[in-house]
Amino acid sequence: PLNIEVIDDDMVRVLRAMTPAQRLRTTFSLWTSAQKLATQGVRAQHPDWDADHVNAEVVRRMRRGTG
Repeated sequence: PLNIEVIDDDMVRVLRAMTPAQRLRTTFSLWTSAQKLATQGVRAQHPDWDADHVNAEVVRRMRRGTG
């Protein structure tokens, strides 16, 4: 099923006030934070896994539904 999220009007105003470069930096920062949280979660769930296995699982989880 397709999930469509509606952006709050206040958030729309904030995003429109940003330059494209600011939006890109913000998006990258959010993506990086999500990746770090996912990595910490996988490490906590599987403390015996090596870095390659952890990274592969993080990629799998973050790609879910995109390929």
